[in-house]
Amino acid sequence: MMFDLAWKMSKDSREYLWWSIIGVTDQFLNCKISRDQYVSVCGTVQQHVQRLTNQSDVSSVNEIKIKYSNELRLDLYRHWTLMESLKHSAYTASRFRIWTSKGKKKLNEFLADMGLPLLQCKQNFQSMDMEIRRDVCGWIEVTAQKYGLEDISYSSFELQYGFANKFCAADLLSATFSVLTNPMLDTEAAFLKAQDTLNRCNEDLINSGIEQSKSLCCSLLNQVQAFIDMKQVVCTGPFVYAVIQ
Repeated sequence: MMFDLAWKMSKDSREYLWWSIIGVTDQFLNCKISRDQYVSVCGTVQQHVQRLTNQSDVSSVNEIKIKYSNELRLDLYRHWTLMESLKHSAYTASRFRIWTSKGKKKLNEFLADMGLPLLQCKQNFQSMDMEIRRDVCGWIEVTAQKYGLEDISYSSFELQYGFANKFCAADLLSATFSVLTNPMLDTEAAFLKAQDTLNRCNEDLINSGIEQSKSLCCSLLNQVQAFIDMKQVVCTGPFVYAVIQ
């Protein structure tokens, strides 16, 4: 809505469009809108990307470039190991039931079906063999069908500026959210710092937010594991809940 307002006032820019992409990504990944609504918004966003690209020169190395991409529902896998991302992403962890021994075995079977050596899966994604890194997303999409992970991929966008700076919307969302919910900061300080994280020039802050987000994913899985092991999950009809003390 805010981007539409800026557009109608002829004040829009690729920076504003990128922030709106992060916002709608948050709505989709946190189930605030349906997949159909999200797809519809992505179509509109793509039109704005093309329009803003045609209106300005994007040949400069330091200019913002927004590109369509097919994204996986794996948290921060480009900044983590594939194994850790599969274990700690809510989408895959819940479907594999990764907190059980059967779930861990199923995850290993999933990787074996793709023909991925465990040594590669336990390396940082950027350190994997180039051929594997190039093709692994396609392998995951194909193999996921067999394991009931039909929605493991979705349409998204990525931001690129400079030679090495490339982020997908979900990564920036995770970094910003982890900063915003940092318990070590008061509400105002956390909000201002999260706002700074959205600035593409604050690379150190973005990378720090990504590391915090990985820690948050690990803590969440450990908490769920503790709830289940201690039988603290209460079932009330169609809902289940647990109390954090």
